[in-house]
Amino acid sequence: MYPSTFVLFHSEHGSPVVGGIWHPSVEASRAFKVGLGFPARPVADDAEAKDGKAKVVLDKRAVFRDIERVGKGFVVKVEEVKR
Repeated sequence: MYPSTFVLFHSEHGSPVVGGIWHPSVEASRAFKVGLGFPARPVADDAEAKDGKAKVVLDKRAVFRDIERVGKGFVVKVEEVKR
């Protein structure tokens, strides 16, 4: 669903855990436009840019909900690990 948003990976040794990393370009705020290719939410502290366009950022929670929905019966848990 989101090929340019994150990359999934797994262990070669049979672990049931699948990991993923966000693509750095989707974490930066940008001007809103139709067809961004990922769910977005308004930027809370900088809602309007100098050019008058609303700024948005990737809505990670919406991506996690989509993973849970699509993987129902297969995905046990979706969580973000921050480092």
